[in-house]
Amino acid sequence: MRMLHKIYIYREKENLPEEGWFQSCFMCYSITSGIHLFDTVTERKRIYEIYVYLCPECQKKIVNAFEYGARFKRKCVLYVNENFFTYP
Repeated sequence: MRMLHKIYIYREKENLPEEGWFQSCFMCYSITSGIHLFDTVTERKRIYEIYVYLCPECQKKIVNAFEYGARFKRKCVLYVNENFFTYP
């Protein structure tokens, strides 16, 4: 049986708790409650859902602006590789 693990990516800020409704946007550091499903990865007996905190403006930019979307993906892959597992 596979286990589901949810990973939340955000920028740390001094005045926000680690676990909470609001976090800092991963791209622009503004405070937001918006999350974006980056990817779902299956490895052996684990399923990882990777969520990224993004403000509404950055969510629009990653869809509409190719370069911004590519930069977002690079930053997410680097973050996952450094902190969790080797991203495929």
